[in-house]
Amino acid sequence: TSLLALVPSSVVMGNWISSLQPCAAADFLQVREWSGTTGSAGYTIGTLFSFTGGCTLPVGCHHIATAEYTCAVSAPLDSSVISTCNTLGSPTVDTVVILGGDEYIPLSEFISGDLPVECSYPASDQMQLDWTTSGLFDSFEIDCDGVVVASLPGTETSYIHFCDSTTGVCCIVRGIICGVAVESDPCCCVADPCLEFEGDYSIECDPDGEGYLLTFQFINLSGLTVHKAVIPGEITTPAGTATIGPNVTVFDPELQQGDPGSITVSIAGPVAGEVLTVPFALLHKNDDGSVVECCSDEVVIEIPPCEQEFIRCDTNRSGTCDIADAVFLLNFLFLNGDPCSCLDACDCNDDGSVDVSDAIFKLGFLFIGGPPPPAPSPGCGPDPTPDNLDCAAFPCP
Repeated sequence: TSLLALVPSSVVMGNWISSLQPCAAADFLQVREWSGTTGSAGYTIGTLFSFTGGCTLPVGCHHIATAEYTCAVSAPLDSSVISTCNTLGSPTVDTVVILGGDEYIPLSEFISGDLPVECSYPASDQMQLDWTTSGLFDSFEIDCDGVVVASLPGTETSYIHFCDSTTGVCCIVRGIICGVAVESDPCCCVADPCLEFEGDYSIECDPDGEGYLLTFQFINLSGLTVHKAVIPGEITTPAGTATIGPNVTVFDPELQQGDPGSITVSIAGPVAGEVLTVPFALLHKNDDGSVVECCSDEVVIEIPPCEQEFIRCDTNRSGTCDIADAVFLLNFLFLNGDPCSCLDACDCNDDGSVDVSDAIFKLGFLFIGGPPPPAPSPGCGPDPTPDNLDCAAFPCP
């Protein structure tokens, strides 16, 4: 054999040796490697398995050898065909098999790599596999998810598999020649989706506390009525874990086929910039009251930076601006009163710290015409001034 830009690596004899009867080995066997370039690299195999006629090779198809090549460093970015030839050796070796006085010429084409197969879908429930064989193979097997569903003669070049719309079965074509199997890449049935997402998900800071609110919409395509959706209470994040709630969303009325649905949950614990996968399942309620899963999917989200909004100087988070804010702040500072859960809100004069000057600033605004609290005020908003204070929670309307 010869091939441009490939370097011979190894050669292993095929099943013809074990098929010899009654002898255990050939009388003479020589394998030689020929290195070269421009079509002059390859192997020659010479054998005599019976000088006296006492050893026979049964009639049938026999695998002569498997040869391996490595790609030369200077190999061009194209492909060539491995084939038998009469140009190797010195003197050159003719490719021929003599058996019982008759002369046979081995196949000139070699089996290499995968069996090329094209996948097509002529109908919604059909998958067609097409291949070209050049008459090489004795037979074919169609293997779907590890089960042989059809055995075909070597003359066949196509097969149609009927798909189940609820599963994604994958099938391969396995060509068999001389007991050697060559497989194709898989062709896969495409299962009908049980839901379709409607628009993009929404994720925003939870105004009632730490964390985020995630909302996403979908259309029920499961073929069943959907009674409720369930989401795990905890998921793994790159930095640890995140908790999710509520874990159950009940749809009232139940979602019929084609109906839209919406799920909103709070997520606590993730870090801005993390990418999370949130799985969920849709459940159908049977007539006997039992529930079964009819669809499952997942939402992949990216956690945005979350800056808690607040009202500056609304220290007690009541939503009003009055003397109670100054009293709350003084109790916090000097009488071990309730903690200020939003330090930014307690920074009335926006100087980056919380101290008695903030209470004085508030009283000055209320009773002697002092300046109003800086933004965000009188309504909710983010802090426009960078500082080291944070706001763990603030109930903006």
